[in-house]
Amino acid sequence: MGGVAVNCPNCGKEMEKGFFGCESSEMTRPSWFKKKTILALGGEPLGKFHLDMSYFQGSRCRECRTLVLNY
Repeated sequence: MGGVAVNCPNCGKEMEKGFFGCESSEMTRPSWFKKKTILALGGEPLGKFHLDMSYFQGSRCRECRTLVLNY
């Protein structure tokens, strides 16, 4: 994500750049789910396994609470 400002796809306001963090463990890792599942099983892994935290670079809109993430 370069120096160009990103506008929110929902409300059009300028988004804040940063990182979304999620905890990883031996049993789980960041994954994409098409629907909610019991115990978060069956998702498509989005990143490599880490022992502590996984971070995804992206932007957020404080106004309408939208995240745009890169993985």
